[in-house]
Amino acid sequence: MWYLALVIAGIGVAILPESIVHIAPTTINRIPLTGSFVSWKVGIAWDERIADLIRDNFIDMVMSNDSLIEKKKA
Repeated sequence: MWYLALVIAGIGVAILPESIVHIAPTTINRIPLTGSFVSWKVGIAWDERIADLIRDNFIDMVMSNDSLIEKKKA
């Protein structure tokens, strides 16, 4: 996690997903963020040159679920 490495090196701050905050050293200050404007947008990235039926089925499932796909504004 390069962004956490920058914090540990004293180069800056990072907004981290809660799922990885536990790996930060106890010497690093951490503040939980809450509120209606706190959200974490995620996406899917893959190398289509590598054949993977399970991955392709997962992507097909995600793409067929309109509630999971962000609509692009016209």
